[in-house]
Amino acid sequence: MIDLGLLLHPGAYFRDLWNILDFIVVSGALVAFACSSQQSVARGTKGKDINTIKSLRVLRVLRPLKTIKRLPKLKAVFDCVVNSLKNVLNILIVYMLFMFIFAVIAVQLFKGKFFYCTDESKGLEKDCRGQFLDYDRDDVAAQPREWKKYEFHYDNVLWAFLTLFTVSTGEGWPLVLKHSVDATYEDQGPSPGFRMETSIFYVVYFVVFPFFFVNIFPLTRYMPENKQSFQYKMWKFVVSPPFEYAIMTLIALNTVVLMMKVSDFPPEHHFSRIALPAEK
Repeated sequence: MIDLGLLLHPGAYFRDLWNILDFIVVSGALVAFACSSQQSVARGTKGKDINTIKSLRVLRVLRPLKTIKRLPKLKAVFDCVVNSLKNVLNILIVYMLFMFIFAVIAVQLFKGKFFYCTDESKGLEKDCRGQFLDYDRDDVAAQPREWKKYEFHYDNVLWAFLTLFTVSTGEGWPLVLKHSVDATYEDQGPSPGFRMETSIFYVVYFVVFPFFFVNIFPLTRYMPENKQSFQYKMWKFVVSPPFEYAIMTLIALNTVVLMMKVSDFPPEHHFSRIALPAEK
């Protein structure tokens, strides 16, 4: 700080973000070190305050970042990552806007329609009372009827965000699609295939939206500067159309192999339920 000055002129100490990081790490360590000598004297509330101040030692985890400034190549990589995050942030804002639009539409379509009774023969909450017999292979057990809500639903925008994110990951989305197709009316149980047209919503979200979202942003390519290097030859091979067609062919073959895979399913069991009179 004495050598460079503080802030007012160009090249001052606090005009460099790396120096600010260094100041935060060192200052936190000095405060924690100064307070540690008083820990044995302090008692009660004062001791708790000192322990709180000593929590500043967690800033020590930032110390490895100080070495980045001393290594120009590593600093260039770090700056590249930071600049990339700025572009990712802009893309994330647009992505969240699209997610919000689809979440609002999903709430309008499916709000309050993802309820069900554990006894599938009952479609209304008022009828979901008492017990029913559940036949599971050779066992018969009386189970209480319960009116529940599916784990993923669209009752509000926040839950719609979570459900749509789950759908976008590709894990478990067929079950969400089935619940949407079977949804009937608000606060009523499902009916298989009640509204098949609701699957169009997932077609738009799962197919059209990702393609549109990916292609809406301009493509910027970064290529190695030396065209005689191995990196350039590898980059030219990866971005070539034959490589893209080869990858697409492998994906198609992988899909065919997954479709041909058959598991040894156990013999089919028929389940049935017998309703019992409602308990008084």
